[in-house]
Amino acid sequence: ITAAFTVKECKVNSAHVLVYREQHGYEIKYEAFLSQFVDASMNDKYDLNKKIDNISGATLSVNSMDRMARAALILDNVVNDNKC
Repeated sequence: ITAAFTVKECKVNSAHVLVYREQHGYEIKYEAFLSQFVDASMNDKYDLNKKIDNISGATLSVNSMDRMARAALILDNVVNDNKC
């Protein structure tokens, strides 16, 4: 999965799937799924503060998107020296 996340004010502003290479789990590229990440931020345990609904048959893809969203938030925090 190649994905892009934009982060603004310590929250995910948008999420996009740029390239999806697998045969299963392609449903994560739809706006209905990706919109769940908008306004998500991290809590003290480095988890997203929003529950991301899983998609049957796409558990690995959903978990990967969750990890990438958290990585984007962490990198934004480090690069911009935010105090999120």
